Amino acid sequence: MLDGTTGNNIITITGGAVNGTVNGLAGNDTIRVTGVAGTAGTSGPPGADGNAGTPAGNAGGNGGAGSVGGAGVGTTGVIDGGAGTDSITVTGGAGGNGGTGGQGGAGFASGAGGAGGNGGVGGIGGAGNAGNVTGGVGSDTVIFT
Repeated sequence: MLDGTTGNNIITITGGAVNGTVNGLAGNDTIRVTGVAGTAGTSGPPGADGNAGTPAGNAGGNGGAGSVGGAGVGTTGVIDGGAGTDSITVTGGAGGNGGTGGQGGAGFASGAGGAGGNGGVGGIGGAGNAGNVTGGVGSDTVIFT
């Protein structure tokens, strides 16, 4: 549990989901939460070089997909701005980058080199809120991205 004070709190949580409780209490609070970013995909393997029997090089392997970003507020998470004019922004973590494609294999003698592999697709961004977020009493602004 993370409790603010009765003053104007600024609470920033970055790189992990809120799975407990964040209470702004009274005051004009600013609460910002960003979920953990996804990891990058693996790089594709290189293509085999050509040889005397097969002079053309082989294509490189495709890169792996990036992983999904994490939620800003997990299923057990609770954010309550409390009384006052609060601003709450919850952002899911960015999806991971796709992995790089593998290098194409070199051609042998007059054989053509292999094509490079395709890069992997990027991961999907995480959900902003899977839990319970309320502004409390007052004129509040709550944004999920």
